[in-house]
Amino acid sequence: MTEAEKLVLQFKSERAVMRVAELYTNDQLHDAAHRMKHEGGHFASRLADAYFYADLSNRRKLLDAFGELFERFVPREGE
Repeated sequence: MTEAEKLVLQFKSERAVMRVAELYTNDQLHDAAHRMKHEGGHFASRLADAYFYADLSNRRKLLDAFGELFERFVPREGE
């Protein structure tokens, strides 16, 4: 992987973390994890399990690493 590709990935990751942390409440993220568990694939389901067992510090790490996935499952208005 080139340095440019690494920078692009880092930027996307930082942007995703910022968006999840700034756009959604803890309740919305909790609801997203429930949807991941019941509607997502195997990986999303197990990630939701980890989220529910994690303390606040480790939940932040999960959101830092997989914020884009959580964001896909955040219930939208009317859901």
